[in-house]
Amino acid sequence: MTFYKLTDQKMQTREGYQWEMGVWHEATGDISKGLCSDAWLHCCDSPLLAILHNPICGNIPNPRLFEVEVDGESKDDRGIKCGHRRMKIVREIPIPEISTVQLVAYGILCVKAAFCFEKWNIWADKWLSNEDRTPAAAYAAANAAHAGGGIVGEISANIATNAAYAAYDVAYIASVVAADASIGSAYDAVHIVNNVAYVVGDVTDVIANVARIKTITLNLVQIAEQAMRVK
Repeated sequence: MTFYKLTDQKMQTREGYQWEMGVWHEATGDISKGLCSDAWLHCCDSPLLAILHNPICGNIPNPRLFEVEVDGESKDDRGIKCGHRRMKIVREIPIPEISTVQLVAYGILCVKAAFCFEKWNIWADKWLSNEDRTPAAAYAAANAAHAGGGIVGEISANIATNAAYAAYDVAYIASVVAADASIGSAYDAVHIVNNVAYVVGDVTDVIANVARIKTITLNLVQIAEQAMRVK
């Protein structure tokens, strides 16, 4: 199975770890450690996820994207990223082109897949279809989500609050896009990318802690592909 990995322009990753084309690399750390340790070599399930999750993973500026082969034991972080004991870079591939609207759509679709905020979902459908992307509508949806309620199942107040904040963040990002679709400054673009990525993390964290459905994870590859169809 093929996976996907980002490096910087020198083919380096965290703390200057150097990669080479066609050479097997092996993690030597204690396998009982978490995914963010020297026990695992990191990659993603799709090229889209590698780029979408870059801000909450390697946060590599101006990255290069590679297909990789893997071997040995593996560990998964709810689809956000995965780790393997052995990994080899096979070839370089083009960075997917992802518009700001598609970034926002990814965050919206993640929240929609996880929760049932009725009023927020009505707004989300209108935003995704381009029926209403106004800042006023986005802020109203954010306030409705922040008020809480409407989540399926019996969950703690803390989880409900976290879910509301995730929805609030997406609505805020959408209002920025609606106010300036061109996103003229580099700062705004980076701000939006980071916020969308953290929303994904928030949603998957909440899903991982929901009582009685801890094994449920989002199909982030499918959600990312759906987001790319939003214009």
